[in-house]
Amino acid sequence: KDYKGAMNIVDSIDWRRVKNVRTLCVVGEIYAANGRYEDSKEIFLLAYHKASIGKNILYRLIEISLRMDDINEAEEFFEEYKQVASNDSTQYILQYKIARAKNSSLNEQIRILEEYKVQRNGHMNWQPCITKQEKNRNVWIYAMKSFSGSVKANML
Repeated sequence: KDYKGAMNIVDSIDWRRVKNVRTLCVVGEIYAANGRYEDSKEIFLLAYHKASIGKNILYRLIEISLRMDDINEAEEFFEEYKQVASNDSTQYILQYKIARAKNSSLNEQIRILEEYKVQRNGHMNWQPCITKQEKNRNVWIYAMKSFSGSVKANML
């Protein structure tokens, strides 16, 4: 977990010559942990092109793109992820993260979490997160009613 010390080693190697996908992923994590998201993305892209199945690498590329505030790129990687892992319920987590980054409506975020909950058959308890978003929506509605007397339907 000495990411700073690892940076000295990581920066001295030509990673294009490395064939081991797992090693490339570790290096990508080191760069990400040090806030060097562009370098992290480059390494994960190298790993993705060398991997036979890149579902986990795509997941990380989406997260890194979101950290870099590049929502369009995250959505492009997400489309690839859905093709590679069409039956994986984890796609709802990514969809939720993208929706949050886009400042989508609370209703949209709740809808995604509800779909995830249905797909997972209750294996993970997302109810606290759903409840929190519903409370946020209700507080927002109350505030809007207090200030304007009504809520416009298209704002929800």
